Amino acid sequence: STQNNVKYGMLSYSGPKVEAESLQRWRKILAPYPECQDLLGCHTSLADWAEPDLERLVSALLALRKEIPEVYQLSKYEASARYLLGSSKLLDALPVQCLKAFGIDKHRFQPATTYTVIAGPEKPVQVLLIENPQSFEACIRAGIHHTSGLVSTYGYGLQWNQVVDNLDSVIGIVREGAANLSLRQLLEHPRVFFWGDLDYEGLNIYQAIRTKVPQCLLSNLYRLMAESLKVGEGHPYTKAVEKDKQKRNRSSFDLNYGVDQEWLDTQCLSSEQTLGGLTLKELKSALSII
Repeated sequence: STQNNVKYGMLSYSGPKVEAESLQRWRKILAPYPECQDLLGCHTSLADWAEPDLERLVSALLALRKEIPEVYQLSKYEASARYLLGSSKLLDALPVQCLKAFGIDKHRFQPATTYTVIAGPEKPVQVLLIENPQSFEACIRAGIHHTSGLVSTYGYGLQWNQVVDNLDSVIGIVREGAANLSLRQLLEHPRVFFWGDLDYEGLNIYQAIRTKVPQCLLSNLYRLMAESLKVGEGHPYTKAVEKDKQKRNRSSFDLNYGVDQEWLDTQCLSSEQTLGGLTLKELKSALSII
């Protein structure tokens, strides 16, 4: 059997490897179910569960598997809530590989319906994709929606790559402007620009969007944000600003500081300033003297 060797000064201990308590408890629950042994790796996600609830979960997972493939017509959140103890998040919390080996493929569920907020006239001169709703509202206050189409995610975990990758599952809610605005039509507009934070993550979002919306450029507003860095403004990539885990983007930018898009107030958001855009190469040039 697997041994542990632990040295204490001149003494050493060699004995059986001690399993985590959560694994021991989960192994005990699964013992009567030989068909559920592939679920053993789920124990770390269930470490704080009581045994009666673990027993209920095993029965629930077996019931869910029994409904395959019909259950794949649901989103994973619907399936989780209906089968797994009323929790819409529980299925997502369990390891993908364990569930797949057990017979439940999370990737086969239907995409969840998500929402974006949109605004603009019936025939916008351009479309501005905005990283967060606060800056979207600043554009509304500035009246940008009278000439340009505006699109923003709500910011509650919905990422832009979800919007462009699963467009059919996304509903655009009209905040201001023409009632017949279509999210698909806005994303197919020949003049599309992205405006987000000037940091690694913001630029990564932009590049993800471009894989599905190839005509998209960076908004001209990035020029103003670059100017702020030139005069010594901006913040470092630290935990206090929740950017300590941001990774260097794929365009090899060297950004020692970042500036969030909320830095631009309503007075900066004139129709002239928001028109047009620039390429990544042009943004690099604008940042070159930093």
